[in-house]
Amino acid sequence: MKRPGVALVEVIVAGLILAAGLGSIFSLTGASMGTQTEGANRIVAAWLADGLLGMVMTEGPAQYARRNADEGVFDSPFSAYEYEIRILDQGERDPFQVTATVRWGPGPTDLVRVQTLVASRRDPLWLETYIDYWDELEEPREPFLEVDREDRWYGSDEEEGASGTDETGGTPGGAG
Repeated sequence: MKRPGVALVEVIVAGLILAAGLGSIFSLTGASMGTQTEGANRIVAAWLADGLLGMVMTEGPAQYARRNADEGVFDSPFSAYEYEIRILDQGERDPFQVTATVRWGPGPTDLVRVQTLVASRRDPLWLETYIDYWDELEEPREPFLEVDREDRWYGSDEEEGASGTDETGGTPGGAG
Protein backbone atom coordinates (compact mmCIF):
# COMPACT_ATOMS: atom_id res chain seq x y z
CA MET A 1 0.00 0.00 0.00
CA LYS A 2 1.27 3.44 -0.95
CA ARG A 3 1.10 6.37 1.31
CA PRO A 4 -0.50 9.48 -0.11
CA GLY A 5 1.88 12.33 -0.92
CA VAL A 6 4.98 10.12 -1.43
CA ALA A 7 4.87 10.63 -5.21
CA LEU A 8 4.74 14.38 -4.70
CA VAL A 9 7.84 14.27 -2.46
CA GLU A 10 9.68 12.16 -5.08
CA VAL A 11 8.85 14.68 -7.80
CA ILE A 12 10.03 17.58 -5.64
CA VAL A 13 13.33 15.78 -4.80
CA ALA A 14 13.87 14.91 -8.49
CA GLY A 15 13.20 18.54 -9.44
CA LEU A 16 15.76 19.77 -6.90
CA ILE A 17 18.39 17.34 -8.21
CA LEU A 18 17.65 18.41 -11.79
CA ALA A 19 17.84 22.10 -10.83
CA ALA A 20 21.21 21.59 -9.09
CA GLY A 21 22.58 19.73 -12.14
CA LEU A 22 21.38 22.37 -14.61
CA GLY A 23 22.68 25.17 -12.39
CA SER A 24 26.16 23.66 -12.30
CA ILE A 25 26.13 23.14 -16.10
CA PHE A 26 25.16 26.78 -16.70
CA SER A 27 27.79 27.93 -14.22
CA LEU A 28 30.52 25.92 -15.96
CA THR A 29 29.38 27.21 -19.36
CA GLY A 30 29.64 30.82 -18.17
CA ALA A 31 33.07 30.25 -16.67
CA SER A 32 34.36 28.57 -19.83
CA MET A 33 33.04 31.44 -21.97
CA GLY A 34 34.89 33.92 -19.74
CA THR A 35 38.09 31.89 -19.97
CA GLN A 36 37.76 31.66 -23.75
CA THR A 37 37.28 35.44 -24.04
CA GLU A 38 40.31 36.11 -21.83
CA GLY A 39 42.39 33.70 -23.91
CA ALA A 40 41.34 35.44 -27.13
CA ASN A 41 42.25 38.83 -25.62
CA ARG A 42 45.67 37.49 -24.57
CA ILE A 43 46.34 36.14 -28.06
CA VAL A 44 45.46 39.46 -29.70
CA ALA A 45 47.49 41.41 -27.12
CA ALA A 46 50.52 39.16 -27.65
CA TRP A 47 50.20 39.63 -31.39
CA LEU A 48 50.02 43.42 -31.01
CA ALA A 49 53.02 43.45 -28.62
CA ASP A 50 54.98 41.39 -31.13
CA GLY A 51 54.10 43.95 -33.80
CA LEU A 52 55.39 46.77 -31.59
CA LEU A 53 58.67 44.96 -31.00
CA GLY A 54 58.96 44.28 -34.72
CA MET A 55 58.61 47.99 -35.42
CA VAL A 56 61.32 48.79 -32.88
CA MET A 57 63.64 46.24 -34.49
CA THR A 58 62.86 47.51 -38.01
CA GLU A 59 63.34 51.20 -37.27
CA GLY A 60 66.01 50.76 -34.63
CA PRO A 61 65.44 51.56 -30.93
CA ALA A 62 66.81 55.10 -31.03
CA GLN A 63 64.91 56.07 -34.19
CA TYR A 64 61.68 54.48 -32.93
CA ALA A 65 61.87 56.44 -29.68
CA ARG A 66 62.29 59.69 -31.61
CA ARG A 67 59.54 59.09 -34.20
CA ASN A 68 56.75 57.35 -32.24
CA ALA A 69 54.73 57.90 -29.08
CA ASP A 70 55.61 55.94 -25.93
CA GLU A 71 51.97 55.08 -25.25
CA GLY A 72 48.60 55.23 -26.89
CA VAL A 73 45.62 53.30 -28.24
CA PHE A 74 45.77 51.00 -31.25
CA ASP A 75 43.79 51.87 -34.37
CA SER A 76 40.47 50.20 -35.17
CA PRO A 77 39.60 47.28 -34.98
CA PHE A 78 41.92 47.05 -31.95
CA SER A 79 40.85 50.28 -30.27
CA ALA A 80 40.04 48.39 -27.05
CA TYR A 81 43.78 47.78 -26.59
CA GLU A 82 46.23 50.33 -25.18
CA TYR A 83 49.99 50.12 -25.52
CA GLU A 84 53.02 51.38 -23.66
CA ILE A 85 56.56 50.90 -24.92
CA ARG A 86 59.67 51.65 -22.89
CA ILE A 87 63.13 51.73 -24.44
CA LEU A 88 66.05 51.78 -22.00
CA ASP A 89 69.51 52.65 -23.32
CA GLN A 90 71.95 50.52 -21.31
CA GLY A 91 75.17 52.04 -22.61
CA GLU A 92 77.14 52.64 -25.76
CA ARG A 93 77.97 49.02 -26.60
CA ASP A 94 75.10 47.25 -24.82
CA PRO A 95 71.75 46.50 -26.47
CA PHE A 96 68.64 48.49 -25.68
CA GLN A 97 66.16 46.93 -23.26
CA VAL A 98 62.70 47.18 -24.87
CA THR A 99 59.48 46.48 -22.95
CA ALA A 100 56.12 46.43 -24.75
CA THR A 101 52.95 46.35 -22.63
CA VAL A 102 49.48 45.90 -24.10
CA ARG A 103 46.36 46.36 -21.89
CA TRP A 104 42.75 45.59 -22.70
CA GLY A 105 40.88 46.00 -19.41
CA PRO A 106 40.98 47.59 -15.97
CA GLY A 107 42.10 44.47 -14.10
CA PRO A 108 45.68 43.93 -12.95
CA THR A 109 45.94 40.75 -15.06
CA ASP A 110 44.41 42.27 -18.22
CA LEU A 111 47.77 42.90 -19.83
CA VAL A 112 50.58 41.27 -21.77
CA ARG A 113 54.14 42.46 -21.18
CA VAL A 114 57.02 41.40 -23.43
CA GLN A 115 60.63 42.37 -22.81
CA THR A 116 63.62 41.83 -25.08
CA LEU A 117 67.05 43.20 -25.92
CA VAL A 118 67.53 44.95 -29.26
CA ALA A 119 70.91 45.94 -30.67
CA SER A 120 71.21 49.44 -32.06
CA ARG A 121 71.33 49.88 -35.80
CA ARG A 122 74.70 50.63 -37.28
CA ASP A 123 75.51 54.23 -38.03
CA PRO A 124 75.27 55.03 -41.77
CA LEU A 125 78.74 56.65 -41.54
CA TRP A 126 80.17 53.29 -40.51
CA LEU A 127 78.39 51.65 -43.45
CA GLU A 128 79.83 54.19 -45.89
CA THR A 129 83.31 53.56 -44.50
CA TYR A 130 82.78 49.81 -44.89
CA ILE A 131 81.69 50.22 -48.53
CA ASP A 132 84.69 52.51 -49.23
CA TYR A 133 86.98 49.84 -47.77
CA TRP A 134 85.71 47.20 -50.20
CA ASP A 135 85.99 49.62 -53.13
CA GLU A 136 89.69 50.14 -52.34
CA LEU A 137 90.53 46.45 -52.65
CA GLU A 138 92.62 45.71 -55.73
CA GLU A 139 91.18 42.28 -56.39
CA PRO A 140 88.01 42.27 -58.44
CA ARG A 141 85.08 40.62 -56.72
CA GLU A 142 84.06 37.86 -59.13
CA PRO A 143 82.54 34.44 -58.55
CA PHE A 144 84.86 31.44 -58.62
CA LEU A 145 82.73 29.66 -61.21
CA GLU A 146 80.78 31.25 -64.01
CA VAL A 147 77.04 30.88 -63.50
CA ASP A 148 74.85 30.36 -66.57
CA ARG A 149 71.61 31.81 -65.26
CA GLU A 150 69.51 31.02 -68.34
CA ASP A 151 70.58 27.38 -68.25
CA ARG A 152 69.89 27.27 -64.54
CA TRP A 153 66.27 28.40 -64.94
CA TYR A 154 65.31 27.30 -68.45
CA GLY A 155 67.50 24.23 -68.94
CA SER A 156 69.89 23.48 -71.74
CA ASP A 157 68.97 22.51 -75.32
CA GLU A 158 70.15 18.94 -74.68
CA GLU A 159 67.63 18.46 -71.85
CA GLU A 160 64.77 19.86 -73.97
CA GLY A 161 65.33 17.26 -76.68
CA ALA A 162 65.20 14.45 -74.15
CA SER A 163 62.23 15.50 -72.06
CA GLY A 164 60.71 18.60 -73.65
CA THR A 165 57.55 16.90 -74.96
CA ASP A 166 55.59 13.82 -74.08
CA GLU A 167 54.21 11.22 -76.52
CA THR A 168 51.05 13.25 -77.27
CA GLY A 169 53.11 16.16 -78.50
CA GLY A 170 52.35 18.36 -75.49
CA THR A 171 54.61 19.50 -72.76
CA PRO A 172 54.95 17.39 -69.63
CA GLY A 173 52.08 18.01 -67.24
CA GLY A 174 49.60 18.74 -70.04
CA ALA A 175 50.27 22.49 -70.18
CA GLY A 176 50.55 22.69 -73.96
